[in-house]
Amino acid sequence: MIKNILGLVLGLMVLQSAQAQKNTIQKDTLLYYMKNSGGITPNKDSADYFMFIMPLDSATNLYPVNEFYPNGKERFIGMSKTKKYSGFVFEGSCMGFYPNGKRKFIANYKNGFADGEMLTYYPNGQLYTVEKYGGLTRMSKLIECRDSTGEILAESGNGKSMIFDMRIKEKIIEGAVKDSIEIGEWNGRIEDTVNVVCVYSGHGALMSSKCTDPSGEEHVFTNVDNEPEPKGGLNNFFAFLARTIKYPAYAKDHHVQGKALITFVVEKDGKLTNGRILRNPGAGIGEEALRAVMLSPSWKIGVKYGMPVRVQYTLPVSLTLSND
Repeated sequence: MIKNILGLVLGLMVLQSAQAQKNTIQKDTLLYYMKNSGGITPNKDSADYFMFIMPLDSATNLYPVNEFYPNGKERFIGMSKTKKYSGFVFEGSCMGFYPNGKRKFIANYKNGFADGEMLTYYPNGQLYTVEKYGGLTRMSKLIECRDSTGEILAESGNGKSMIFDMRIKEKIIEGAVKDSIEIGEWNGRIEDTVNVVCVYSGHGALMSSKCTDPSGEEHVFTNVDNEPEPKGGLNNFFAFLARTIKYPAYAKDHHVQGKALITFVVEKDGKLTNGRILRNPGAGIGEEALRAVMLSPSWKIGVKYGMPVRVQYTLPVSLTLSND
């Protein structure tokens, strides 16, 4: 079960270890020991970062959210309309940081969605991209792109753009943009072994694409990213869970019900591995949800640039008692 640590003394102890200076922790502050996967851990020594959800700010009617790396440096600061760690609705300015203390991004949020300009940075502190968010599609529009030395590659949505991995360390693919849309031939490499070529029309549509694996074999793909999914779709998967789950006896006898949050990895062969419980209502519900999920037949694999990839997947599973 998610453990909310409310103690003033414990909060101060963790702040000392995180070197979060000049912060006063009130008794109703929530503290979570977090993993990079988004789950929580009861042991601060195994945490990738610490999350503090402060009491409601009367001036803004928002909850301040502060995160710190184990080395004491800030990881994230922002404000949320809710205090649920698994369901934040960010509002206003938010900032992220690398473990070295350099800025990672600066963005403005409205009702939980990025709104307006978002600035992202390289780990060395140089500006990487300026993107504009907004509108019904919630899509981003590239305004500016720079290399790690500060040289401008694209300006006002025109020029050259580069796409990196999530850590903004390894360049995956690069190519030209016109009016913020991909155009022409884009070239890249995945894990320094797979060559990728994508050709875009003047409207950003993917016209042709292929990747060449280390053996020299070519693979053609129609989408840059294909997320993994259960064979037969999610509805069939939830029907499988309904047949497989056995309601825990204690939870049934004590009328306990709730929603568990399960995370797992869909491997390159479609098998599910590394299953863990991120949120557990208790009474055996989380454990039973995890057991049933991990009995699932193999899924359709995740694919990026035509190549199979391992994908972390998170899924809510609800157990509810019927009236009879």
